Amino acid sequence: MEYWTITQRCMGRGLKRRGKFVMEPIVSPWFIYLLGLLGPITAVSALLGITSFVILLIFTFFKYIDDVKDEDNFLSKTSKRLFLIIGVICIMFSLFIPNKNTLISMYVAKNITYENIEKITKKGEDIKGMLKKDIMDMIREIKKEEK
Repeated sequence: MEYWTITQRCMGRGLKRRGKFVMEPIVSPWFIYLLGLLGPITAVSALLGITSFVILLIFTFFKYIDDVKDEDNFLSKTSKRLFLIIGVICIMFSLFIPNKNTLISMYVAKNITYENIEKITKKGEDIKGMLKKDIMDMIREIKKEEK
């Protein structure tokens, strides 16, 4: 811990690393990158699940049309079960993975607390007071210059 010392700044927390001040990231860049991948992953999963069900339906349909005997069937029960399991897992995967906006909302919701809102409100009041004081000082300086 000798290389890292935590320092407080007026606008947030920061880390000092080997003498240089480094701001601590609020959101990991990897989290943002992975959020962008959720849409394609969900789409591929849904497409794979639907394709699996369609293949299963086509082979089942051809079995009844051609009146194929069980020993002549080129799609075994194991293969049918495999397509069914893959289809169900992929469809469930695509349905229950939250989208990008939902994950952002969940991330923000866990960080919004009463304490954080009070801190922001107090900080806003402090900044408002400082700005008001600065504006009043500028007005006084302008009035002095006019005289």
